[in-house]
Amino acid sequence: MLDALRRKKEESKTPPAQIVQRARMKHELVWKPRKAPIKYEGTYFKLVEGMDDIKYILEHSIRRQHDTRVTGQDLRIHVLLVGPPGVSKSLLLLEAEREIPEDRRIFVLGSQVSKAGLRDRLLSNPNIDFVFIDELDKMGKENYDVLLSLMETGRITVLKHRMQRDVKVMATVLATANYLEKIPVELLDRFLLLYVESYDSEDFVKVATRLLMERGRLGREQAEEIARLCWEQGYRSIRDVVRVANFAQGDVSKAYMILRIMAARTPSIDEEKKEPTRKLKEELEVDSEYQTTVVSSLTIKVREEDDVEEKLKVERAGIKEVIKLERKRAGGDKEKIKKIKDVSAKFKGYDVESFDRVIEVKSFRNSGRVEFTPHEWRTALRMRKTYWLYVVENALTEPKITCIQDPAERFKNKVKIVRIVDYRYVVEDWKT
Repeated sequence: MLDALRRKKEESKTPPAQIVQRARMKHELVWKPRKAPIKYEGTYFKLVEGMDDIKYILEHSIRRQHDTRVTGQDLRIHVLLVGPPGVSKSLLLLEAEREIPEDRRIFVLGSQVSKAGLRDRLLSNPNIDFVFIDELDKMGKENYDVLLSLMETGRITVLKHRMQRDVKVMATVLATANYLEKIPVELLDRFLLLYVESYDSEDFVKVATRLLMERGRLGREQAEEIARLCWEQGYRSIRDVVRVANFAQGDVSKAYMILRIMAARTPSIDEEKKEPTRKLKEELEVDSEYQTTVVSSLTIKVREEDDVEEKLKVERAGIKEVIKLERKRAGGDKEKIKKIKDVSAKFKGYDVESFDRVIEVKSFRNSGRVEFTPHEWRTALRMRKTYWLYVVENALTEPKITCIQDPAERFKNKVKIVRIVDYRYVVEDWKT
């Protein structure tokens, strides 16, 4: 692979990015990484799910550095993790760093390191075992000289007026990069390059769940639900998950809150790919008699032709009627009435909590088909007989409420998945 890069550089002045673009335009085959059939059984990298082959290499790189110190032979394996942002490259690096004593390692950001700064740090502590560099591609080209010498010979040499040093520093370099185009080929030649692909949904949820449990101090079920919501709403960078975890700190309602704010203010990966002129509806909050009804731009996509005010009016009226019905059902019992709450703003997968059930409310001006978001449908599957669907027809005139227990079971043979922006579980014939 590196020989091919050298030939491309020598034979053409065309930038590598343009070469790749041409290859795609011609529909040429593009190499993609795949998982090697290796099961990692070590104890490092607890926060990272999957990537067993990469963990295996990184752990052996750490072991070989120890062997280098003990035997005096150069057994170092320098590793560069390459891939798009948000695929746990930095997390792998940080997990590796945790295994090394503080006085035996250096951790730097590529954009914040200079040749003189790195050289002086290595000269001041020749016993350094590891140099961790996050975003190596952000380093200036003039700053690569020290790395080249360190990785090839393990020598840091300075021959200048009033400063002459020649020090042996047998350190291993572990680094990450988003792009290779800016990194000199001669430096790439010193690395074992490992390409890190984007997560699929299963691995993302596992990694995000673990992060939310350990950093966000959430329970497993709560963490998994938040992780799935991150994936579904297009926030698929591990950094997004870390932000949610840092915000939550044991309070799941805060995790839901930051997701709602992100939905309103932060474009997801999917939204960033859309045309910039296409505008998103912001998250709409309207005060109701009890609390708040929320229509999120990422849970319910409002089409341009929809009357937003009308939709909110119907939603609000439907929840109001359901709460009236539940209060009537409570029969004047004050303790039961206290438990009846509008929780639609809390993103729980249903709209109303009552004294003996939770209720998802679907309201219509006249009538229509029932659509569940993935979050609502999974909540129905999990809660089963405690979960009720209340369909409010003619919500603004003569409300008629149909109460359906355990809709996941009731409609399991009728429901179909319809792709809208993400997808919905649709029940056309909910009356039978």
